[in-house]
Amino acid sequence: MTKTITVNKKSVIITSAVALVVLFAGSAMATAGNAAVAAAPAVTITPEPVTATADPLPAMTVTATPEPVTPEPVTVTPQACLDALDEAEVVFTAAGEGFGLFGEFANLSAQAITAAAEWDSVAMDRLTVDIGGVSDELAGQAAIVSSSDYSTFAATCRAAS
Repeated sequence: MTKTITVNKKSVIITSAVALVVLFAGSAMATAGNAAVAAAPAVTITPEPVTATADPLPAMTVTATPEPVTPEPVTVTPQACLDALDEAEVVFTAAGEGFGLFGEFANLSAQAITAAAEWDSVAMDRLTVDIGGVSDELAGQAAIVSSSDYSTFAATCRAAS
């Protein structure tokens, strides 16, 4: 696709003439400015000497006083608190293992219900033994948690703090 642009010759001539006038005027002004600067007389500036008449500063003595060093406070955890933390670890470990055993107990119980629904006596016997073993382990973890003396240790820690 070809596009044709029509140019008004009169506009081009006027625009070119204006550009030439601006160019010549700017050049003439720059030449005149440079000539004015070149024709200006040279100026010499001589500073006047300055004499200090103020009294000298009096002598000063500076004595450095060191800052007193305060030792960093040392925090000692009371033994009762360490005992409470140890007991808490025992209780949390037993409780965590107990939750795992409870999940295994629930899974075995679901399998036992399915075996009973299917009249599968062999599976029921095996699952009864498995459930008994998990139940014994769960009772052992529960005994650890219930026999914990954590409350006493925690109260002693709070009293010592």
